[in-house]
Amino acid sequence: MREIHKYTPKSVEKNRLFKCIFRSTDSITRILLKNIHTKIIRKLKS
Repeated sequence: MREIHKYTPKSVEKNRLFKCIFRSTDSITRILLKNIHTKIIRKLKS
C-alpha cells in the first residue's frame, strides 16, 4: 500500500501532462484537417 501511495502523485502528474498535450495536439490536428479539407474543396471546384 505504501509503495502504491508513493507512486500515485507522479502518475497523476504524468496523466495531467498527457491530457494537456493530447488536447493541444488534437486542436492542432483539427485545424490542419480543416485547412486541408478546404484546400481540397477549392481544388475540386476549380
